[in-house]
Amino acid sequence: MSQCQSTGTFTGTAGLALGGDATVTTTCPPMSEDTDTHISGLATFHLTVVPSFDGGQVFIEMQDSETGIRLGHATMDVRYHAGGYEAQTVLPGQTITMLMEFQGIDALLPANHGITFVISESGEDYLPPACTPSCSMHVIPSVSTVEIPVILRDGGDVLITPQGEDAANNQ
Repeated sequence: MSQCQSTGTFTGTAGLALGGDATVTTTCPPMSEDTDTHISGLATFHLTVVPSFDGGQVFIEMQDSETGIRLGHATMDVRYHAGGYEAQTVLPGQTITMLMEFQGIDALLPANHGITFVISESGEDYLPPACTPSCSMHVIPSVSTVEIPVILRDGGDVLITPQGEDAANNQ
């Protein structure tokens, strides 16, 4: 995340009340300038935040920086920031790391395209947290980490199956 650029600082209404946005947008440079990048698996985002309430949630949308196409998303209730099935009490003003995991991704990111993360309190098809508007979060992307699983193909490991003259793909 050290090479990424961010705008915004808060999710939710705190950003609006302080004259900013209700989202944090972080744009990262291309993973490869020469070849397409095949993202496949469960990407993780360990997001550092300072909640203003014992409650709330974070929604992250991963997008192709050039086209805006959605590559994946992750959402998490702040009380489950450490993972698991047991909610934990979160103290307002306490810095925590939310161990977030994206839904499974299988996407091809074209060469020289970066990734943008749009961080908010709710996303498409998700309800906002019950504590809105009091549960905003200060997001600190500069000390957060992202791991994106990629498949590297060089053409040497392609499975070629023998085909007969009557095979469907020869018609």
